[in-house]
Amino acid sequence: MFESDVANKLAQESTISLRNERPPCIAFPCVGAIRGPKKIDELFLTLENADYFSNRATLWMTLEMVSDNYPERLASLMSFDYEFAQIFLSGVARTMCSGIALNLVPRSGKLVHVEEYVTRHREPNNQDLAQYTALSEEYVPPHTFKIWHEGSCMVVGAQWKGESDPRPFFLLPKTDAFIKRFALMSYMTIAVMHEALDVMKPRGERLLLAKS
Repeated sequence: MFESDVANKLAQESTISLRNERPPCIAFPCVGAIRGPKKIDELFLTLENADYFSNRATLWMTLEMVSDNYPERLASLMSFDYEFAQIFLSGVARTMCSGIALNLVPRSGKLVHVEEYVTRHREPNNQDLAQYTALSEEYVPPHTFKIWHEGSCMVVGAQWKGESDPRPFFLLPKTDAFIKRFALMSYMTIAVMHEALDVMKPRGERLLLAKS
């Protein structure tokens, strides 16, 4: 029941429409994308998992897009844990307002904090947290996720080691109205995540005590 309530709140607060934005926003324009370009009509976050990993409460979420006029209306763009979600959402909002490009480097190690589904085919739904956080030997993740301005749009993409240029994943508008809506969405979404973790934290502490 708790996880369902968090999922509903997250979807409600994170849903943002791009249907009336001009120029239209496109996803999957990069070399190596597993899908063809699609117009983004809506963005939202889905909660994939709310659980305890290494005795810590954590959330795993997927950034989804809706394309109204395609047979496959839904497509997953990225998945990330609570830690990366905070810096990503707030980073996009800051870059929109400041015009300054931003590089986001995930923490290194055996655990995955963010995944992209633009160049990698993987189904993010119905997996447990261990599958999300275990780094696959076959997949080489991006070294840096990047947010930068290009013309009348803002670009979200990533760069791999050994590559001279970043790969653009999807475009977002830079209109004043969208910037305000995205900044508010980021604030409300992060608040939902904070609230969920505050509820989960006492149980995590009890699990840690039980193992000590």
